[in-house]
Amino acid sequence: MIITVENSVAQNLHVNPQMINDLSLTSPEAWSVRTSGDFMIIMNNLLALPVIVRHPQRFNNSRSFITAFKQEFLHLMEQIPIPHAKVRMVRDAQFQDVRFTSQQADSAPLHLQTYQNALTGPNATIDWDSHPSTVELALQLANQTELYDPDTDETIPVLELFANYVMKNFSLPAHPTLNEHNRNYRYHSGSLNDVMNA
Repeated sequence: MIITVENSVAQNLHVNPQMINDLSLTSPEAWSVRTSGDFMIIMNNLLALPVIVRHPQRFNNSRSFITAFKQEFLHLMEQIPIPHAKVRMVRDAQFQDVRFTSQQADSAPLHLQTYQNALTGPNATIDWDSHPSTVELALQLANQTELYDPDTDETIPVLELFANYVMKNFSLPAHPTLNEHNRNYRYHSGSLNDVMNA
């Protein structure tokens, strides 16, 4: 995982950003961070999936930031229609090795600004009266955003794009038939036994 941080954020987290190959910044393992008031938006550079963390000022080192990010990312993935058995595979792939950089992917600032405006701007589209959780905030932002999908040559919602990425790039090697079945039928499950029963 590569995390792009602005200098002020890097100082708060006590990290020394490294130089990274520019091509790596547009992979699904690359994320960008923006602090906005009481929120931190952590966005996937390629898929524009937003993860929201509250009260970023409480992070005094990179370890506490990664712990909070991982927790919110897992909560969000549990709400996306992907097989539960794949959540751990995605988590392990994403958080295996974490590096910080101050380099920015070209498209990241525009998407981050869009999310920041929707979250805390004067014309924010969030329904604050319902006291949304961080996961609900991320889902609202992702549901309002569509990206171009080169596979289908049309725009699709961010959540669907992320679900497609998970389905294509993470397979259950012991169950190739089930993997093929998953492309057409998505479900939540509590364990691999539930997956097999479904």
